[in-house]
Amino acid sequence: LSDGPENEEINKEEAGEWKVKFVEYKDFKYQGEFLNSLQHGKGIQIFISDGSRYDGFWKYGKQNGHGRLINGDGDIYDGNFIDGQFYGRG
Repeated sequence: LSDGPENEEINKEEAGEWKVKFVEYKDFKYQGEFLNSLQHGKGIQIFISDGSRYDGFWKYGKQNGHGRLINGDGDIYDGNFIDGQFYGRG
């Protein structure tokens, strides 16, 4: 992840997993779960530059599983992701 968090509230969970209520980075805001400092589990990320929003599942810092991406221009992809890429029709 870029430059590190500017603002965060962390509660340690078992087995090295961290739940984060809210983190704000230089390029985006993220609310959700972390594992070893990477987005992992359920989370919402908002990209500051264009207002795009991803709400779904993460695996080691990449979108994985079902999620919904709403681009800044209003286009919506609601479907599956693998390693941060669209997978299927959505």
